Amino acid sequence: MFTKGYTLTEVLIALALTSILFTGAWSAQWFARQQLLLATEQLHAIALLRELRQLIYVSPLVQQHAANCADSCQLPSPLFEHYSTRISFFQQAGLTDIRICVNSRGLIVSWQSAVKAAFISDDCGGAHRQRITLTW
Repeated sequence: MFTKGYTLTEVLIALALTSILFTGAWSAQWFARQQLLLATEQLHAIALLRELRQLIYVSPLVQQHAANCADSCQLPSPLFEHYSTRISFFQQAGLTDIRICVNSRGLIVSWQSAVKAAFISDDCGGAHRQRITLTW
């Protein structure tokens, strides 16, 4: 006796394989999107650091403040307010809750990231923040 069509087992196996393929494609897309967001945040942070480095080189107050910091400290309020217009530009670009710190080795920018990443810092603004350091 000859029957037309697929058996129930064949259909279930085909559905299982299709669902595995779609899940793999979706997770690859999600991972790529997270990496793109993280790279964009890091790019903005590096641009902010480079810009601040240019402005801070002319300020002896920052270098004095850096010499007094053993580990890392936030910029004093007057200096932070002086750079607040540039910082607000970067906040609009995607960096949230920016903290700028300085130590004897260089400038540190930390921010609250939209992406959970493996390299999370506890210094310069609290726990679970992304951080990039630009050495002097």
